[in-house]
Amino acid sequence: AGRGLQQTYRFSVPEMLMVVTVQPDASTHIAYDITFQNQGSPIDVVDVGTPNDDYDLSRIEASVDGEPVYDIRESTYIDVGVEVHLGAYAIPPGESGTLHLEFVSPDMVYADTTNEENASLQITPTWFDSELIQSPGNIEVRVRTLPGVAPDNVLYQDEPFTGKYHDFKADGTYHC
Repeated sequence: AGRGLQQTYRFSVPEMLMVVTVQPDASTHIAYDITFQNQGSPIDVVDVGTPNDDYDLSRIEASVDGEPVYDIRESTYIDVGVEVHLGAYAIPPGESGTLHLEFVSPDMVYADTTNEENASLQITPTWFDSELIQSPGNIEVRVRTLPGVAPDNVLYQDEPFTGKYHDFKADGTYHC
C-alpha cells in the first residue's frame, strides 16, 4: 500500500485470495481479492507485485468494494508491479475495503526441465512490507489448470499443496 512521507500506512490483510488461471497460450489470468483493515492514514494507493513486467497496463481492471477504479500505473515503489490509485474509494482509517484486481501475465507456463511431458508454472502472491502489516491474515492461492488436466497430474516442487480439487463441467471436461 502507498508510500507518502506524510502518511502512516498501518493495516491488516485479514483475507487475500489469488486465483491464477492457466490459458492455452501459456499466459495466466490473475485475479486478486485483497481485504484491507485500515489502522493508519487513508489507504489511497495500493502497490501489487506482478510475476513479470510484460502485462498490458491498459487491460488491467480494478475495483474497490465493487466500485471501478481506473488510475492504474506502473509502480514507483516496487520493482515489478502496479500501483492502483483508489481515488474516491480510498479506505479510511478504522474501515475495511476489498481491492479486486485482474490482469493477464504472458509467458508464465514453461517446459518442465525435470520431465518433458510436463509443463511448469511458478507463481508467488504479492506481499506487503512487514513494517506496514499489523497482524497476520489468511492468504489463499488457487491455480486453475487447463481443461483435461487431472488432479493427480498436478505436482509441486518446493511448497506442498494443502488441497486439490476438480470441477466437472457439463461437457465432461474438468478443471483442476
